[in-house]
Amino acid sequence: MLAMVAMVAQAQINFKVAQKKTAPDEFELVFTAAIEPGWHIYSTTEKNGPIPTTFNIDKKDGVELVGALQSKTKPQSHFEEVFDANVSYFENSAEFVQKVKITGPTYLIEGYLEYG
Repeated sequence: MLAMVAMVAQAQINFKVAQKKTAPDEFELVFTAAIEPGWHIYSTTEKNGPIPTTFNIDKKDGVELVGALQSKTKPQSHFEEVFDANVSYFENSAEFVQKVKITGPTYLIEGYLEYG
């Protein structure tokens, strides 16, 4: 049943990914989320209990990440009893950016977004 709940939640949040060159040896990975009404995802800086949005690397070659995943959308905040804390989250849409430096003649990044 838990797997079914996870699959339903994934269908409610859809991400598009784009690569934006910012310098001859740098680019940004831009993740744009479309969030269905009634759903939300937590901020990249959330520390009060829920899973924050993060970019996780499985494999990389010829690149180095510059800093952590950053939100370009301002999160909302409210008190959630289940966490007994104020939490920050996004509704409707959100944009995240991961800066990347190219260090080799060719490059590869394999990874995934994790969010709650």
